[in-house]
Amino acid sequence: MEKEIKLLDVPGLAKKLKSTVGTVYGWASSGKIPKWCVIKTGSSLRFDEDMINKWLDSLRAKPIPVTP
Repeated sequence: MEKEIKLLDVPGLAKKLKSTVGTVYGWASSGKIPKWCVIKTGSSLRFDEDMINKWLDSLRAKPIPVTP
């Protein structure tokens, strides 16, 4: 059985990230959100929720640099 892909629109991702729509657009255009998470449909952006979760998990796994 094929797994269904759940797509988030920009407002949905903004809500998930507790951010703003403008920030999500900025992060997507600057590459801060990896291209492998973004699906462009016409002039709209959609985000694969599983890939977004993997991206967020990878961010959580990175150690935070400590500056003296």
